[in-house]
Amino acid sequence: MGGRDHKVNGPTDREGEFQVTATIAWAQCLVCERLVKSYVSILHAAVCEECEQKLLQTEPADPGYEPLVESFRLFWQGVAEAAASLDSGE
Repeated sequence: MGGRDHKVNGPTDREGEFQVTATIAWAQCLVCERLVKSYVSILHAAVCEECEQKLLQTEPADPGYEPLVESFRLFWQGVAEAAASLDSGE
């Protein structure tokens, strides 16, 4: 699964062994807005695993469908506005 931001780095110690440090990024879920460390990344936006499952299982007739669609509508609207401002040189 994508979206997990693992950073591994570090200098070597005296014996030439790497000293490894790891950083796991937390992100706010686009749908439920919870802070999560395990997520799918869509254009740098996070969708937690729970919301990913809801997205995959929700049918258009389900009561929870509209809020899911609205989350993504707002996201894509922001992406489009950002792209337009880059195109116009703002």
